[in-house]
Amino acid sequence: MIIADDMRPEMGVYASERRPWLYDKIQTPYLDKLAKESLLLTSAYCQQPLCNPSRISLLTSRRPDTTGVTTNFETFRSKAPHVQTVAGYFKDNGYVTMAMGKVFHPLGTCDERRSWTTDCYLPKKTLDFTSKNLEQLAKSTQPFFVAMGIKKPHLPFDFPEEFLELYDDAEMPANPLLPKNVPNIAWNHKHIREQGSHFNATSDPLHGLDIVAMKALRKAYYATMSYVDSIIGQVLQKLDSLKLTNNTIVVFLSDHAIHLGEHGIIGKKTNFIVNAQVPFMIRVPGNTDRGIVSDNLVELLDLFPTLVDLTELPKLETCPEEKSKEVQVCTEGVSLLPLFSNPDTPKWRSAVRYQYPNIINNSNKCTGFTLLTKKHRLTQWVKMNTSNGTYNWNDECATELYDLENDVRETENVAQNERNQNIVDSMKSALRSGWKGSLSSNIIER
Repeated sequence: MIIADDMRPEMGVYASERRPWLYDKIQTPYLDKLAKESLLLTSAYCQQPLCNPSRISLLTSRRPDTTGVTTNFETFRSKAPHVQTVAGYFKDNGYVTMAMGKVFHPLGTCDERRSWTTDCYLPKKTLDFTSKNLEQLAKSTQPFFVAMGIKKPHLPFDFPEEFLELYDDAEMPANPLLPKNVPNIAWNHKHIREQGSHFNATSDPLHGLDIVAMKALRKAYYATMSYVDSIIGQVLQKLDSLKLTNNTIVVFLSDHAIHLGEHGIIGKKTNFIVNAQVPFMIRVPGNTDRGIVSDNLVELLDLFPTLVDLTELPKLETCPEEKSKEVQVCTEGVSLLPLFSNPDTPKWRSAVRYQYPNIINNSNKCTGFTLLTKKHRLTQWVKMNTSNGTYNWNDECATELYDLENDVRETENVAQNERNQNIVDSMKSALRSGWKGSLSSNIIER
């Protein structure tokens, strides 16, 4: 399992009319090849676009509200001491398990006490450590579960010079301003303001972007993407040289994505699609050799039950709606196994659900819960009680609705249009019904 950091699905196999913000000249030959040998999931979403909550969610198959981890400053075991991770499950079922690089989110630069001059998560160091461990694992007949976390293309955007030379120029985003009628809480928080100021690329999402600075930033991101691709290529080549390719499942995904000037924003921590949609692919030898593409809606927390089914370990039960955190092993996602044989199956979830909390000031603490279908993105911002993690669904901060069939770039919030009232009411009702109900409800979208 290879986890990237802040990576958009910015590779040739993802470019389409439904994702026009992606750069179609990106050079990622190894990921493109891997995608053509995998189940490629082109509509995959994280459960919260922030490192710690997203990683805990995908590794436990529980949603951020279940784990209690919704910031980068909370430890998983202090919030959910009984919940088992995917690695722990495989370990209990006879696998050797190892992690290299940034897999979980550390509360600091490294997992260990800071004693080193250089970052412990440099891609080359992670690659070397992974390669050495694979060499040892190849000598044994015991099955293994290896997780490799590459802390890129997360800031800082640094890379060997040769990768910058791949790109002559970078285009400006087509939607460099905030959407019409967007509520303040959907974008205005400390991180976004600081990020733009840091790069001198934007003073305020309301007033556009500095073109020269923004192009340089985007070009550096693309170069970092190509650098990550080269690292992944070397891992795949190591599997080949060790004769492990034909009996090793390979998963590639990112914890979340990032704004590169879209909506006038540089950074993450929003509910916009450009920030929540992620690359996700699973290569299964003998099954996906010719490539399978599914555009059905999937969530990162679907990974755990999928790997369990692919390896024929005891299946995971679906978690209860309440007190899920008290159950050691269960899933709040679904197994993607049916998509390997029927990638376009209509018998699939009609929506995905994710969230992001925003605290503008002490009197305005709200969480934006998103319900996303193929046609609409609705985000309902509701007041939260930070002392006990509960929400008052009757105390609404704001509502967003985007018509994705006619406005794929999310340039206008149409929640207040009278003709959309049935859609808003239906999607809000689905959100309030909890994660089980919101993914199985009959949503009115006309």
